[in-house]
Amino acid sequence: MKLFIIICFTLFLIGCGGGGSDDTPAQPDANNAQTNLPAETISINLLEAPLASSQIPLVVILVDFNDIKISQAQTSWSQQLFGIAQGQLNNYFLEVSQNTFSFSPALETGGDSNNDGIIQVDLGVNHPNPSPTFPDNGIGNFDTDIAIPALSIADANINFSAFDTNTNGIIEQNELQIMFITAGGEQATGLMPGIWAHQSCINGQNFDSVSIMQCGSGTYTVFGERHFYFDARGNYASIGIMAHELGHGAFLLPDLYDTDGSSEGIGGFGLMGSGSWGLKVNEDPGATPVHMSAWSKFQSGFLIKSDINISSNNILITETEQLGHQVLRINTQDTKEYFLIENRSKYGYDAGLFMLDHAVFNGGLAIWHIDESKTTNQNENNKLVDLEEADGFHLDTAGNQGNRTNLFYAGNISPTYTGVLTPISTPANTNLYNNTSTNISISNISSSGSIMHIDLHL
Repeated sequence: MKLFIIICFTLFLIGCGGGGSDDTPAQPDANNAQTNLPAETISINLLEAPLASSQIPLVVILVDFNDIKISQAQTSWSQQLFGIAQGQLNNYFLEVSQNTFSFSPALETGGDSNNDGIIQVDLGVNHPNPSPTFPDNGIGNFDTDIAIPALSIADANINFSAFDTNTNGIIEQNELQIMFITAGGEQATGLMPGIWAHQSCINGQNFDSVSIMQCGSGTYTVFGERHFYFDARGNYASIGIMAHELGHGAFLLPDLYDTDGSSEGIGGFGLMGSGSWGLKVNEDPGATPVHMSAWSKFQSGFLIKSDINISSNNILITETEQLGHQVLRINTQDTKEYFLIENRSKYGYDAGLFMLDHAVFNGGLAIWHIDESKTTNQNENNKLVDLEEADGFHLDTAGNQGNRTNLFYAGNISPTYTGVLTPISTPANTNLYNNTSTNISISNISSSGSIMHIDLHL
């Protein structure tokens, strides 16, 4: 019997969650399973993904102060955010979404060019951080010191009510995204005076007869313009840090790093972990953010569920960079716990996994253990999204954001790599968090490549 799984891709945009603030993570300076199944291939019919079928308007407000000004030209910011060339924000989202999603420049009349999504304002005060009202977490009273005054000035150049497509009087997260880029430093890279990049919301803000940034419906994102240095050694805010915060703002994704600092969460293996700081050789951190984890892509609507519920040999898995790539889901007896398997590519934005070992990333299988009874990755002993590390528990401690050998592939040189994932394998296994066996065994894992294969026994 051959099982044909047709993978289709569609985008579902969901309503916004609650308030609070989501911060960018600081920049990071065996037992052999045998099956007697016949050789049987699960074939995946790949459908060509459509051109971008969904967009969210984005308005970017550049904020000047008396003592420090935005240094990059408005046209350059517009290209970095809305361009589709390699290394530009929309290019990243097109790749991770299977060409189904991008941001569109919001209609506005401010700045050097109308309708390029960029408005520049001058607050007429000095940069407020550090100051008594702007404590050294880089967030402080951002709403009253920067966001609300900047919006009051920008309002002359944008009609917020035009974005209320469902006419409910509230600008929701899928109707308009609001981004601030403040002159000065990005405190997540240690540069002061600066703002720590974050995503949040503000209640009670009404412009053009609609409520914007309202908690539970809308959000804003903010970034400091310069990273590391104000001179030629520094760089402008990367697309990685922006994509991470827009992951919160546009798709309501949670942080997948450990926000209490006791471990690394998913480490560098996803945008919502420290993968926002991905880079290739000779690049600045964040220039090549890595792909979202498979779970984040499902939550964002970039993939649809593809359950595997029969034992089979030679299951083929194409790499994340390819249009039409698939992710396998293996359910367990617990409806909240399941496994996702994806083939991480050495091409496209996953080349940013060079960040792990500062050596060329050659790909491999990421096998994720998901527990949707959890909402965060704060507890390293029971995470919402956990990478089953092929060679240890590096991500469960602080200070190691991952290694290439954490993935599964034939030829993994780690001395603890066994080449299988089963209920009795070590260091990782397929048991539930309560240590109940799932009877799931994954073996015969191929070398890394554009198409990898596994044997699955359920």
